[in-house]
Amino acid sequence: MIGTPDSSNPYLSRLKPEGHAANLDGFQPVFLLPDTPERKTGGLRIRGLYKHTLPEFPLFSIVTIVLNGEKYLEQTIQSVLGQSYKNVEYLIIDGGSTDGTLDIINKYEDRIDYWVSEPDQGIADGFNKGILLSTGDIIGLINSDDWYESDALKTVHEAMNGHDIVHGPIKVWRDSEEWRIVESTLDGLSRLMTVNHPSCFVKRGVYQDLGLFDTRLSIAVDYDFILRCRRYGKRFETTGDVVVANMRVGGVSEKYFKSFREIRRAKINNGLGFWKSTLFFLLQIAAKLVRITLTRLGVDVDRLYAVSIRKRGSASGPKWRNTTRGDD
Repeated sequence: MIGTPDSSNPYLSRLKPEGHAANLDGFQPVFLLPDTPERKTGGLRIRGLYKHTLPEFPLFSIVTIVLNGEKYLEQTIQSVLGQSYKNVEYLIIDGGSTDGTLDIINKYEDRIDYWVSEPDQGIADGFNKGILLSTGDIIGLINSDDWYESDALKTVHEAMNGHDIVHGPIKVWRDSEEWRIVESTLDGLSRLMTVNHPSCFVKRGVYQDLGLFDTRLSIAVDYDFILRCRRYGKRFETTGDVVVANMRVGGVSEKYFKSFREIRRAKINNGLGFWKSTLFFLLQIAAKLVRITLTRLGVDVDRLYAVSIRKRGSASGPKWRNTTRGDD
């Protein structure tokens, strides 16, 4: 073991991972953020405890971003801390919550490696802050209403083997009901985000080579990054049929037009063509308006689409495995 381990956790050490900086040319890694009047911080690093990559067990850094997420955050935290793969560094980036979020974080103070709470500039800013605070070889990003399967990191570790990015199927939930399983694929990526970001794990060297998330975007930040990785030849691998993450969804987003605009911008940014991207943007708007109209007329559009996919046998983009009854 590196340094002097903490007796309660054999993966903890009082030796600061100084070698981390040498592996990230162009990045300025941060281990502890400086104190400011509006910044709150905590975790094991405050006590001088760190984690390191070991010969057989590379260090995973998991980042959760949250803002007023008291309803589901604890489930997310428990899914990270309960992993069967144990060499895990956990960071929580809070955007200045005013509900009970910090109470939940403090409950796990002695198991979270580092957390910070302060106003930020949104999703991309939170992700970027977490990545720069991380020290692991493999980085996963999980939002505060999503959660991992218990063997997720073990599965990813086994699949990574020479690849840059591993991704896999996710279970999608509506409230407390498992709705469907969505496959993760590169097929159709030039049209839509077909890679499940909650199940996506990226080698830190990818961020070194291609940069962080684009803070000019507020919704399609993950799509823009994955397109960038695909454009520049990063090696993707999947976990096959093994589900690694769960994502909770709500009702119809009121920001879908903004989402469509950002998808178009991400495509143009990554060389997919102005006119082609614009045409698809217009088709997305038209399809959304049709969907809204059918839903208001009482048509179960999701069921209709799932049945049509099964009848066709294939589709461009992610495939669904329905887990709710009554779709046949």
